[in-house]
Amino acid sequence: MKRKHLKSMRIRLLFAFIFLLAGIFAVLSAPELLPLITIATAPIALDEETMNKLTESINKIALFKPEMLNDLKTQITDGIKNGLIDPLVEKIQGIADKIKIPEQTNAKKGWFDPLLNDVEKTADEKEQRRLGFNRFVRLIHQNALGHISVENATLLAGLRNTIGYANESTPAEGGFLIPAPMAQAIFDDLRQQGIFWNKLSLVQMGSNTLKYPALDAQYAPSPARVAEGDAISVLKMVWKQVQFELQKYGMIIPWTDEFGSDATIDLESIIRMNANTYYGIVYDNALFRGDEFITGIPGATTTYKPLSTQSYTSLTGPDIIAGMHGLRAIDMMNAEWYMSNQIWGYIQTLPLDPDATMFTPLVSENDVKNKMLRGYPVNITDSCLSTGELLNVADKPVLTFGNFKKIYGGYKGNILIDVSNQATFIDESVEPAKTVNMWQADMWGIRLRHRADIKIPFPVRLIQWRTAHSA
Repeated sequence: MKRKHLKSMRIRLLFAFIFLLAGIFAVLSAPELLPLITIATAPIALDEETMNKLTESINKIALFKPEMLNDLKTQITDGIKNGLIDPLVEKIQGIADKIKIPEQTNAKKGWFDPLLNDVEKTADEKEQRRLGFNRFVRLIHQNALGHISVENATLLAGLRNTIGYANESTPAEGGFLIPAPMAQAIFDDLRQQGIFWNKLSLVQMGSNTLKYPALDAQYAPSPARVAEGDAISVLKMVWKQVQFELQKYGMIIPWTDEFGSDATIDLESIIRMNANTYYGIVYDNALFRGDEFITGIPGATTTYKPLSTQSYTSLTGPDIIAGMHGLRAIDMMNAEWYMSNQIWGYIQTLPLDPDATMFTPLVSENDVKNKMLRGYPVNITDSCLSTGELLNVADKPVLTFGNFKKIYGGYKGNILIDVSNQATFIDESVEPAKTVNMWQADMWGIRLRHRADIKIPFPVRLIQWRTAHSA
């Protein structure tokens, strides 16, 4: 009776391992599904605890040691054939127990794991991201060339499914989403210096449009004293909506086949540097100067202080002092200055009182050192007009003062990347500059695309000093 029971148990275990084997075969035929192994349990009489342990062990091996699956398949086949079920259970669990799981295993931090070897996975998070992203971009390049191996094509397909594939309107406009750790690193860089990224109130958006509640400026509340016994006046606050419509801004980084295939070149640093420069400048330009789609500061409730001439040279210390106090007290809170470096240098030469017999600087040496003007921080940006752009021109902003936190910047939480040789670029290294087709020049381009918009949903008042309207 006991033997019969043992035989019955062996048969049940045999069924269990047949299903385990089926799960492994499924994994081997679809590497991108490694974390998704499922073991059917319908006809199996194994106790639930053992079954859960086996499932967990196989999942762990498949995820972190996929190279062991072929050998494991052979061992299971031999074990079933020879009736060595119990040792196999112990062996599978033993293999799984010895696997050291990397510290970063969540979807964001562990995204590059399939691209790294065991030694590289022990590096810190930044190094893992750098190595993984470099290989990710090179896989995209190999895929575009049509020289990608079957193994790498399968790996790239798995990575694409992990982070998603973007196809905005037509197949030609599609691209890979930059993995979250890398995109976050780019956004972190931008927040360190860009005015758009550092000073505005940012709204991260999942879609390209978003309706946002807004308060009509003419119905904004204002304080009023109420005498004892008098009725309190009712102020009707009128709400409306502004709609963010994210505009697409793209950039291309030219490179050659040799550049893409040289594993010593750090593509992560190159892409981060270029993205930081481009998206920092282009969004700040949209903020201060506006463009075809984004109004920027001209859309704010701005008080203009015209100078006496059409040149920045007519700006005086008293002009600055009188103008800045045109703001309401509530708008003075957290207000800051925004200007070009050349204008900041010019202001440092101005006297506090042009008519005084003794020269007293408008900006003290200590304020120059701390970048402060009349007690408020100074922000230097090339997106504000330089002195060369402010000579003999009408209605051009010289400097701006106010609280930019009341200006909202909507942006897409992801960046698209792809590689193409169909683009053209302007080569300014030769005289005169000429347009170069990448295919003709045997070059490729890394194309990045991102979306953003600027809206002002709440009443905000800024002061802006501008050159005179007429001479």
